[in-house]
Amino acid sequence: MQRKKTLRVLFDTNFLLLPARYNLNIIEGIADLLNSSYEPVVLYSTIRELRKLAERGGKIGRFSRLALKICEKLVILNDAEIEGDVDQKIVELATKLGLIVATNDVELRRKLREKGVSVIFFREKDRRLDIEGDPYYNK
Repeated sequence: MQRKKTLRVLFDTNFLLLPARYNLNIIEGIADLLNSSYEPVVLYSTIRELRKLAERGGKIGRFSRLALKICEKLVILNDAEIEGDVDQKIVELATKLGLIVATNDVELRRKLREKGVSVIFFREKDRRLDIEGDPYYNK
């Protein structure tokens, strides 16, 4: 009998801001969507982005501080060796490690689809999470 692989979901910055904006539990929501437990991961670069946003104050600062609290529960991936901006790092690591990516960034979603990477996103109109691609088969 073949063992099901452990799913790993990589969160990007804008997805981590959703809980504050929509009162949404993204950790449980993704488990429900996948109908499975999974390992939530985040890039160190994403945490750096959130720290910068948290310093701004105002709404975005509050949202970012909540996102940083969520990150305390996630596995942090060191991406220092990878060239490029955060989105390029996400594409490279997701492709190389077979990660599912949680993002609402339209351009990033397009790049990931081209590489055959499954993407979890938030449908604002329906206020629900959805997935593109087969989470058990990432190239």
